[in-house]
Amino acid sequence: MLLRMMRAVAFRMLCFLPVLALIGAPAAAQTGDELAVLNMFYSEKELTVVTAARAPRSISQTPENITVITADQIRRMNAHHLDDILQRIPGIYIPSTQDFGSVGATFIQGSESRHVRVLLDGMNLNYITAGVFQSNAVPVEIIDRIEIIKGPASSVWGSSLGGVINIITKNTGYAVMPSGIVQGSYGEGDSQDYRAAAAGAAGPAGYYLYAGHQTSHGLMPDRGYERDSLFGKLSVTPFDRVDVDVSMGYSDPYVDNGQIPSFDIESEQTYSTWFGNLSVNASLSRDLDASLFAYALSRDNTDRTDTLGLGVWGAQPELFQEQRLDEDVMGAGARLVYRFGSHSAVLGADFESADVDRAFDNGPALQQFLGSAPGLSLDADRTIWGLYANTTLSFGDLSLALGGRYDDTDESGSYFSPSIGATYQVTDATLLRATGSSGFNTPPLADIQLGGFLQDPNPDLEPEEILSGQIGIETSELEMVWLKASYFYHETRKSLVEVSGAAPSGNDLVFNRSDILRRGVEVEAETRPFYDIALYAGGSYVNITPPNSDGAEDQYTLHLAVKYDDGETWNAELWGRYTWFNVQQGGLGGEYDDFIWHASVNKTVYIKGDFEAEIFGAAHNLFNGDQHALATAQNPDRWAEIGLRFRF
Repeated sequence: MLLRMMRAVAFRMLCFLPVLALIGAPAAAQTGDELAVLNMFYSEKELTVVTAARAPRSISQTPENITVITADQIRRMNAHHLDDILQRIPGIYIPSTQDFGSVGATFIQGSESRHVRVLLDGMNLNYITAGVFQSNAVPVEIIDRIEIIKGPASSVWGSSLGGVINIITKNTGYAVMPSGIVQGSYGEGDSQDYRAAAAGAAGPAGYYLYAGHQTSHGLMPDRGYERDSLFGKLSVTPFDRVDVDVSMGYSDPYVDNGQIPSFDIESEQTYSTWFGNLSVNASLSRDLDASLFAYALSRDNTDRTDTLGLGVWGAQPELFQEQRLDEDVMGAGARLVYRFGSHSAVLGADFESADVDRAFDNGPALQQFLGSAPGLSLDADRTIWGLYANTTLSFGDLSLALGGRYDDTDESGSYFSPSIGATYQVTDATLLRATGSSGFNTPPLADIQLGGFLQDPNPDLEPEEILSGQIGIETSELEMVWLKASYFYHETRKSLVEVSGAAPSGNDLVFNRSDILRRGVEVEAETRPFYDIALYAGGSYVNITPPNSDGAEDQYTLHLAVKYDDGETWNAELWGRYTWFNVQQGGLGGEYDDFIWHASVNKTVYIKGDFEAEIFGAAHNLFNGDQHALATAQNPDRWAEIGLRFRF
């Protein structure tokens, strides 16, 4: 009832959004004292976020449950992949990080992985076919910051029922003498990670260039991984107060999943991703900014499975199945940002078009035992556009955030997503946040239009819907400790349910059926450094009613860390994670009764001017714990690595 009232209030307030934007009296900017709670544990860069409103906004005026991870934090982790970073965030659940380079599905506050929208500089990275994203495709070295909204963000980004992960890449340089990094690491299982990046300026253009290579063979028996990646960004200012940015990237992860004798198969996967991004930003006046952007993304994936010839599928090794997927996506948008006093208003539009081709080649075993055709070829397309508006109004210690978005898709209709939120500075050291919203998630193209092997599409599918509310507090009233806590309530309607062997074909079919209620809490605490040592603890709990597709009803995480930084040459972290997945389906073979501990150490050994040499090392899964939801996706035992990093 409370959420329905919040939705009604949000809708009515959105009707008055233009009026509020015009009549809101300018309020004094927040003082340094008012931001004491944030300045204690946020860097200057972290104090402004862009994901919640699609325009710069102070984190003290952001009612959403948001987490920011910076490039410096990623460096101290000695992270290799996005999953290494995300699994440290309370409220994010990754069922398995199998080993170096593996892909782990990402869930936020008990959502499904397809509900989490992942962006790279605002460009959609989710697969159109299945709705999920490929976490090993983005090199962590190009990341300047990651902004994570936990909970629906449909009033700004459209289809994002579970949350948004926005990966923001590093800026181009501005000096003729380039700055950058060269590093390499080597670890057990022949795990290697080599990177080189440089940023500078050549004439009127700034640039950022990156190249990297990763490989690993043997952390888990009979498994292998390789990836080459490239990224480049160019910035120019062709006219006064007009900036143009162009970026391009390429990544080609290859995963050898090895043999699974119990199923008489072995498999390998090849992913190739290319993208280009163009943005034009103009300052039309002191108070009005405009931007245009366009992007193109192309994926070419191949999943091949062969039989081992052990008798389950026959006596000879041969092709079992090869799946090929091609996705071509193009998008564009425009945005206006108006600032008046300490208030702001944003108006924008998005457009995205996608073409998908999917093919299956079936080997003799599938043809013989399942009566499958030798091949299957499918294609589909999707077009979606959206209009959004939001405003942030500041009245001294109180800030209000109002937003709304209208989305229309050619295969699943239209949806309007309102939101309302507020922050209140109770004292100089305590900030309250509250938000209520309605959102949706577009059905994956495979479920609604494309179909697949042993899967039929259901053109009658409707978007999943959500009513959501969150409240939170952030405080440093205790002089040496920063605390953050939040409560969330997510009521999902028209949730997608897959039915096996559905009539009339006997293939799998997805329906809108159940309503799901997710509610829980998140808590974080961190101390000020004491003798250069800081302590961190965080945790999350979610109750899912009825249980999700894996049978999980209660899930929770616990995170513990000890951090050391002498401010000069040494920094180190000891970090542990425990995740209770509570998977109830039989036969999956999950084990998650152990804490997984990691240690990372960085030591600067040489400094001269802007040049630094640093030795770093890491030890993973110190006590050989098991933390995986599937028997076929086990994590490796303890393994260590060492590396050398040069910064200039």
